[in-house]
Amino acid sequence: MVGITSYSAYIPWYRMSRAKFGEATQFLMVFPPPGERAVQNQNEDSITMGAAAAIYCLDGEDRSKIEGFYFATSTPVYLVRQQASIISNAIDLKDDIRVADFASGGKAGTTALMNAIDAVKAGSLNNVMVSAADCRVIKPGNPQESVFGAGAAAFIVGKDDVVAELEATYSTSIDFVDRWRAVYEPFDHAWEDRWIRDEGYEKLIPQAVNGMLKQQNLSINDIDKIAFCYPNTRGYNKLAKKLEIDPAKLQDCLMDNVGDTCAAHSLMMLIGALEEAKAGDRILIASWGQGVDVLLFRATDKIGKIKDKWGIKKNLARRKDLDSWEKFASITGAVNFYKSPREGEYAFTSYSLAWRERKEVTKLYGHKCRKCGTIQFPPRHICVNPECKAIDQMEDIRLSDKKGKVFSLTNDYMVSAGVAMPPASSGYVNLDSGGRIFIQMCDVDPAELTIGMPVEMTVRRKLVDAPRGVSIYQWVAVPARE
Repeated sequence: MVGITSYSAYIPWYRMSRAKFGEATQFLMVFPPPGERAVQNQNEDSITMGAAAAIYCLDGEDRSKIEGFYFATSTPVYLVRQQASIISNAIDLKDDIRVADFASGGKAGTTALMNAIDAVKAGSLNNVMVSAADCRVIKPGNPQESVFGAGAAAFIVGKDDVVAELEATYSTSIDFVDRWRAVYEPFDHAWEDRWIRDEGYEKLIPQAVNGMLKQQNLSINDIDKIAFCYPNTRGYNKLAKKLEIDPAKLQDCLMDNVGDTCAAHSLMMLIGALEEAKAGDRILIASWGQGVDVLLFRATDKIGKIKDKWGIKKNLARRKDLDSWEKFASITGAVNFYKSPREGEYAFTSYSLAWRERKEVTKLYGHKCRKCGTIQFPPRHICVNPECKAIDQMEDIRLSDKKGKVFSLTNDYMVSAGVAMPPASSGYVNLDSGGRIFIQMCDVDPAELTIGMPVEMTVRRKLVDAPRGVSIYQWVAVPARE
């Protein structure tokens, strides 16, 4: 049996009511649908969100067993540098691992998942992690500005302790052009909405779903949970009615509270279905993007054992409202507001130095004294314990999976490098396992950041050195999940 053995989702902390978009752009005759969308923070991109979902997915799992890592996105940070390698190194997967990037559209996530399952079925790999993330930046005033959302999903695929077995797949490849973006362009283009709806979603999704059902000799009533990509809730419900889907079996399309997350969208809906599934339930999902991928899963009797995973419901409950379009435009980079007199003054990135210090900087490793057990960061040859002071008696210890509590803090409103929405919070954190680390703190209102607050570690973008084409990443502290 091959299928999903672990899953997790990631939705950014910020949400913005679509009414706020309407207030800002109504002079352009742009009237957004109801609901809200998830918004990436100023230091988030597809790499950091894919890493966050992967970190959550690894909770309680043995990362040393992961033999492959596939990453899917339509918003790659690099065209020539493998994103999957950046993430797999950051989350400390082993070096002898197969990695691959999947890109160029909404089907990238399901394509990556199918390839991972095929690799395990073939026996070439035993356990593969798949992560998909997207956070598209839209030209201000474009109607899609309020429709697109940010989010990520991650899965581990294997043969042991499978919670959802893949029963079948059905794919179509049709170059139906609805949205596109050239490599030299910052924003997506879109064709006419009614054309996309009538000739695209309304025809190609039923064609693929019915093709799957015919292939497996099933009827729509044999499916217990169904989800497919559609860019608005009203159209989603109408198409479900056309397909004669029982409303009780229709999965939340996440368009009212997250938005269209492109490569991650269908996989996030799959996680929503797995959260509610019972043993024996058949789950059908369909992705969209120059054709359709349809995947049919069946929940096993082990599905109840991972209900505490960090899925859609827990992510939706953790939120912070953005109260203005201007803040949204600044933190997403849709508008390049003035930030600082020294904006753009970044030190040159030395990849030689980054390579030498990769364990400390990229993977967040410290040292543990073999003699007295003291943990310290950054790594040093001499034990910081004044009662010990052992020399070269250190062993590496991973700190990225450790939680801690805020020991001291500061909010800097005069950040020289330029921050899209000051202040920048930082301080010392006492790790529960021992050791103290100075670190930036994110996803918390500065007024609510307190001494003793429980925190955990995640990957974020430190800065973008645009003249040199470099995105620099670091580990930061965020409020611990409850």
